[in-house]
Formats: sequence, structure tokens, C-alpha cells
Amino acid sequence: MKVIQLLTGAAAAALVAGAASAYTVVLTDTGLGAFAPTTDEVTSGPIDLASEAASGGASATFHVFVEQTLDGVFTTDDVLVTVNLSGGVFAAAVGNNNLEAQCATSGSLSEGGVAGTGSATFLVSGLDTCDGSPAGPGAPDVGALGFALPITLDGTSDLTVEIAIETDSNGTPVDQSPESLAVVDIAPAYTLTVAPAGNDPLADLDVVPIYTQFNPASTTEAIGVVELACDTTRDVDLVGTAVDCTADVAGLDVTIDGDLVAYTLATGDVEVGGVSASSIAANEQSADVDISALVAAPTGTGAQNIDLTVDGVDPINPSTYSATIALDLVAGFVDPAPVTAAIDPVDREGTEVVFAWTPGTAVATANGSANVFRLGNMSDAPARVFVEVLNNSDAAFVTPGIIQNPTDLPARGELVFTSDTLTTLIADDWGRGDVRFSIELAETDATARRFVRDQTGALTELGAGTVAEDLDG
Repeated sequence: MKVIQLLTGAAAAALVAGAASAYTVVLTDTGLGAFAPTTDEVTSGPIDLASEAASGGASATFHVFVEQTLDGVFTTDDVLVTVNLSGGVFAAAVGNNNLEAQCATSGSLSEGGVAGTGSATFLVSGLDTCDGSPAGPGAPDVGALGFALPITLDGTSDLTVEIAIETDSNGTPVDQSPESLAVVDIAPAYTLTVAPAGNDPLADLDVVPIYTQFNPASTTEAIGVVELACDTTRDVDLVGTAVDCTADVAGLDVTIDGDLVAYTLATGDVEVGGVSASSIAANEQSADVDISALVAAPTGTGAQNIDLTVDGVDPINPSTYSATIALDLVAGFVDPAPVTAAIDPVDREGTEVVFAWTPGTAVATANGSANVFRLGNMSDAPARVFVEVLNNSDAAFVTPGIIQNPTDLPARGELVFTSDTLTTLIADDWGRGDVRFSIELAETDATARRFVRDQTGALTELGAGTVAEDLDG
């Protein structure tokens, strides 16, 4: 028969302060074995139950005893012994048959004990005769006052049994009363984590085609870490069945959100722990990876990297990323909430600026306006400049990708573009769209401005950036 014993915080504090408590509470967790305690029982902590086990409504008979810590201190008065539950209710009516009082003169139910409630009070005479020599370390005295309590858990909070003893004559608490015991401790057995890898990868300016590898010239980078950890010290029921990290898991999936354009061809990949994405969204902004095969007993998956492998064709776009890990447990369990967190962003070497609603030659001519783009270099070294049309209004336009300007941005100098020079550089007219300039400079060394000259010759400066950047500003 398994016995659990715990000296509560209040009792411990009293002992430290020099006041000795006369008793504490001892529990036999599932009511197995004889009702009366024996001298060979051992003690341990409370029943550690997994919160995912959907234990609400689970019932067992818990054997609870008053364990003396000092001899000859119980009163000779008649006493009222009250049992109070927290985190559960009586599964059936509690009465005289649930009381073990052979060490006392007599004992009987005085109040409460109704099924579905959590309190019962017993009138006990001759509690002082329950004094006796301790049976041994961690064991209740032979013939100790006890209860066999049929309890149904609510499944959402810890089950605590409190025993309060007071004199029947004037309600005086008996030494340090009440005392309580954490009988069932409910906590998660499955822990999901998402974290950045800490790499903050950069797309490389110096490879051909530009931005098709990471810097320095690598094809794969880890941008995050996910893990499922299983706590096998937790049980899934009240008879001691431990959490099983393989049998209890029906599925484990990771979703990565962010720009995945450069990682989705046959030579590219989105992986978690070496497992390739099972599906990638049509817009290449999300990927799902089934990593249930990585779950292993007893501890779970261990830390698994989220890896991006470039396809070597599509340029790496700057993007933020997040990952979500979701656990699906088998029937009879409650799935924990999925965990989502930001992971490493991917950026490009240099400085980028996006000019929205940029017209090509045809649209600028039709509007009678001129767009002027001015890039400045405040460093002592020249810098390459690249141009990319991100979207377009002309359905016949075919993007050539990232185009390098034949002239570098000179040290301490400037480059000026117009709709005409951009259309010539791109070698096709995109109509109207968003154009990105990539400059081989740190942000602190680069400037970028756009002006529009109307038919009267007046100049208007237009802002640059994405909607997210506008909102942040």
C-alpha cells in the first residue's frame, strides 16, 4: 500500500518558529490494501497527475490519517474532526463506515458528508487515547485516526485534503489545527517550446545570382528550435500509469510562417529536425512539417532545428518568421494549447528601400509627371546598387529578377534614377508597381529619396517603405 506524507507550509513554519505541531496528514493514495495503517508503509510526494489526462470525474478511495508528531498532547475533551476537500467532492455519501477510530473511545458523523459536497465533520471521543509511539520514520502510528474517502476529482485544480480538529465544548483548535495535504498535484506533462536559433542569417551579396545563398556562401541556415518535452514522472490516471511519450501522442506538427519563396523548389527545402515540409502554401508564405516521427520515449523530441535550404535560383527575400508547434494527443486526453513564437529573421546584406507605386516610362508619360530617385553614399567606398520590380500593373511584364546597376554608387557621391532610366535598366515596362533598391552599404551610410515633378515643375517628396514600416513609424 502506497502512502504519501507531507508536512504543510503552515506546520513547517510553526516548527521553525519553535511551536511543535501535534499532527500532520498521511495519505494512502488509491485505497489499496487494508484500511488500518501498518508499520511497514513508506512515504512519498503527492500523486503527480498530468493535466492533459482529462481527469475530471475520475474517482478513487483515498485513505487519509491523522499522524501524530508528538506524544501525549491530544486533548481529553470530545473533539470535532472536520475533513475539507479542495479540487474534488465526495463521490458517495461519507458516514460512520468511512471513519477509522479504533484508537479512540468512539466516533461518528456529526455533519455533512453528502455526496457531491466536500466537507464532513465527525464527533470523536477519547482522541487522547490515540497517542502512541511513532511506528517509524515516514509511517503513521498503528491504530491512528483515519478516513476512507471516496473522492471525485474536478480535474482542473490540485486535490487537497484538510483536517481540522477542535474541541466540542468551546471550538478551540487542537494544536496548530488545521493541517492539510496536497493529495493530487495536477500539472502539464507535455511542454512545447519554440525559440530562435540565434543565427539571424543574411542573404549574401557576393554570390551569383545575388542573394541566392546565405552569407558566408552557405546553402542552409537554422532559424529556430522547437521541442516537445515529456514528463514521465506524471501519471495519466489514479492507479500509477505513467505518461507514455509515444503511445499518448497522435501527432506533432510545426508550422513556419514567413517568406519561403527561395526554399521551395526541388533543390530547396524547409525542414524541422531533418524532416521536410509536408506541405507549403500556394503563396509560399507558410509551411507545415509533420515531426511526429521524431517523438521518442521517454523524453520527447529533444531540441530540433528549423532549417531553410535555398534552391539556388530564387533570391532570398528579407522576412520575419514565426513557428507554431501543435501536439495532438490520442482520444481521452486534452491537447495542450499550441505554442507560437517569433524565430530568427532573415535579412539581406546592405540596405534596402522600397518605393511603392513607382511608374515605368509609359505611365509617367501618360501622367505628365516625372519621378526622380536619388541615392546617396556617405562612406568612403563605392557601393553596388541592385534594382528589383516586386509587383506590376502591366500583365505582359515578365520580371527579370534582381538587376545590378552598371554604375556603382560612388564614395561620397550619388546616383539619380528616373522612370525612364529604370525602365531602360529593367529592359521592360512594368506599368506601375513597387520597386526595391538594394545598396551595398550599412543603413547609416545610405540615403534614399524620391521626388515627383508635376506639369508645373513643382516637386513633391514621397515616402518609402512597406505598410509595416509605415505603421512602425
